[in-house]
Amino acid sequence: MSETDAALLQSDLQAIGNRLPETGHSFYLELIGSLSRTLMYDLFAFHKASRKSVYSSDRSLYVVKELMQMLESGLSLHHRSVDFYARSLHVTPKYLSDTVRRQTGHSVSYFIDRATVPLIKQYLDNPQYSIAQIAEIMQFGSPAYFSRYVSQRLGMSPRQYRSSLTPL
Repeated sequence: MSETDAALLQSDLQAIGNRLPETGHSFYLELIGSLSRTLMYDLFAFHKASRKSVYSSDRSLYVVKELMQMLESGLSLHHRSVDFYARSLHVTPKYLSDTVRRQTGHSVSYFIDRATVPLIKQYLDNPQYSIAQIAEIMQFGSPAYFSRYVSQRLGMSPRQYRSSLTPL
């Protein structure tokens, strides 16, 4: 925020503060509401000036929405590659990555991980499955790769995660 913007914001807040004690004013609520709206409009203007505008086409919004629906349906149980989702949506991986980042501010991998980690936790919470079985069910290449994936996303190995669940 620039010094001019900060001074304007300070002025808006001061105007509200100066008028708050005047509760006997016949149009008190309208006055405070008007001053508050002025403050909000200035905040929106500051926010807009600090953000780039995002171009959205119907196609790009459709692609992002479809990706989210695919992830919500549980596909990340078996599919965690950007290429799989790009092929499924009939777009290139670069287009999918660029579109998702432009629309959401996050990568495709971020959303894949957000859908996958809860599934992993569900399996790890169930002692019926060994770590090797979970890796196989979720179609990881190997238990070692599964362990690395979990360690990177959860900050602890699958064994450590499981031991954190059992009360001492």
